Amino acid sequence: MSEKWPIVLAMAAILLLSLTIIDAGCASFKPFSGHVIEKHFIPETTDVSTGVSGNGDVVVTSDTKQERYILFVELESGEVIQVDCDRDLYFSKNVEDRIDCAYVIGCITGSKIKAIGVR
Repeated sequence: MSEKWPIVLAMAAILLLSLTIIDAGCASFKPFSGHVIEKHFIPETTDVSTGVSGNGDVVVTSDTKQERYILFVELESGEVIQVDCDRDLYFSKNVEDRIDCAYVIGCITGSKIKAIGVR
């Protein structure tokens, strides 16, 4: 019986990953707007690590994280939302400017996946 658990767990992981991809892939958008209250730019970073392989060789790995442009938007209700946006939108908006955004809503779960800047 215990020999089947790795197969069952692998199948469950594949099913969960498939549902997550489908949920995000057929997502809908719910528009909202607010005012920019803060801007954050996170530059591209590269993390480099070294280690030793099983046969004693030195292995160097690297992980590059893309730059991110983030705006914090205050809604009419007073709620503050973190909004991802592209470079052009980020530099075109100043604090106190009005911005149109959209929630990305999963088609299966109905959950808010993220908020994006539109214009």
